Amino acid sequence: MAEAGRLRFLEQRQLSEIAKALHERGLPLLPPRTVQRFTDRFLRYHLAVHLESLPLLRKELDRRGGYILVLDATGIAGSMTLVLTDDDDSGGTGWTLLAAPIEKEDPDLVRPHLERLRTALGPPLAGISDDSNGLRDPFREIFPGVYLLLCQFHVLRAIGGALAGKLYLRFKQEVDRSGAKGRLRRLAHRLRKERGKSEEAQQTLRWCEEILAWEKEAQGRTHPFFWEALEFYRRCEKIGGELRAQLSRPGRRARGAPYLALQKVLARLFPPPKRRARLARDFPLLEEKWRWFERTRRSVGFRNGPVPLSPRGTLSEKGLEHGRRRLDWIVVKLREEAKRKSRSPRIREFHRQLVAIADKLEAHREELFAPNVRVRVAGKWKLRRFHRANGAAERKFHGLRHRCRRITGDDGREGQVQREGPGMLVAGNLQDPRYVRTVYGSLSHLGERFARVDPIALAEAESILNREDEFTSRRKALGQR
Repeated sequence: MAEAGRLRFLEQRQLSEIAKALHERGLPLLPPRTVQRFTDRFLRYHLAVHLESLPLLRKELDRRGGYILVLDATGIAGSMTLVLTDDDDSGGTGWTLLAAPIEKEDPDLVRPHLERLRTALGPPLAGISDDSNGLRDPFREIFPGVYLLLCQFHVLRAIGGALAGKLYLRFKQEVDRSGAKGRLRRLAHRLRKERGKSEEAQQTLRWCEEILAWEKEAQGRTHPFFWEALEFYRRCEKIGGELRAQLSRPGRRARGAPYLALQKVLARLFPPPKRRARLARDFPLLEEKWRWFERTRRSVGFRNGPVPLSPRGTLSEKGLEHGRRRLDWIVVKLREEAKRKSRSPRIREFHRQLVAIADKLEAHREELFAPNVRVRVAGKWKLRRFHRANGAAERKFHGLRHRCRRITGDDGREGQVQREGPGMLVAGNLQDPRYVRTVYGSLSHLGERFARVDPIALAEAESILNREDEFTSRRKALGQR
């Protein structure tokens, strides 16, 4: 069982590969279902050992000055995975302290797992989460007085999504329906293939490539941290102006065939007003919304690209004070802009959005820029600086899906995340030699340690990976109170 689990969750082997590897070591060739049972048991036994070893892990965490608890959940309502992680971005271990399946981000479902950590590890130095009340309310209840930071990424994502709204979605649909992107790519491909040496052909190719470079500009960012349709339209408008200036010059060379071909493509975005007047009408308002989103992002101190997105590292005490001043400044500017008079219902709605953003930033000012804490490490006081996003948990989920893709392929990835995800997240700690030394001594002792698992710990592990009522029934079966 220990070897099957090691091959499955540390080397990402498929069931048939594990059966073959065990067969080469002298076992009969096992059917996939039997191997699957072994790996399922591995997750339960490892989680049981993890729960029994929490006092050992607490000593290691205390030696480092304590832990910073990152809370996050992923999945769809009815089948979610909760992960509680020690933040490695702020100098922690990065270990998954606990993971469990939950139906939704509900305080009643999250609270028991936080109580387990409080009992075993004590209170954290601070917590980091998104703006889900299902995570934040039980944290404040279980750990009163402990700082709970608000993830800057999630705050800005909510602000960007609200500013873009349906207006941007409609704008993007109009841009996509125009067919300009595909025609520009085909025109650029034809010009490269023809290798025209005329000035007209070369200039047209440069213009096409400048417009199509909007994809590189994204640098892996997605909406709302990059409004791709807005960037594409902006580049088309710029090149369209340069093209019109070229075509207005006297002489035949000013109206070469490549210029006219590009003009024909851009005319799909900039025709007479009756056809796509909505694009020309919405573009200035979307540009204004994007400018305010960027100003807000810079004021919060969030680096927007290239991926991975993050705040600008950790902040010193001076940096925290500077951040609070920037936040106060953008709140004032947002409110000033919202006071401008306008007869347009669209502008008035935009101003209401700015007021809502100002209220949100003002309400969460201390959570976005909570102070760092001083901890005692090796007999010396040390300033523990907090990272301002829950990237540690996000990376856990990204790594989980990557491993599931290797094991099952894309078709079965999400199914395995829902079925085995919590156990796999805790098993991921085995990739850290520090964790292995603390809990097992070495990976060769997995089976030996599994043999000493207490039945109560095993029942508790099964309750975490399944349902709480199963734990209750198992305790009753064992004659425990």
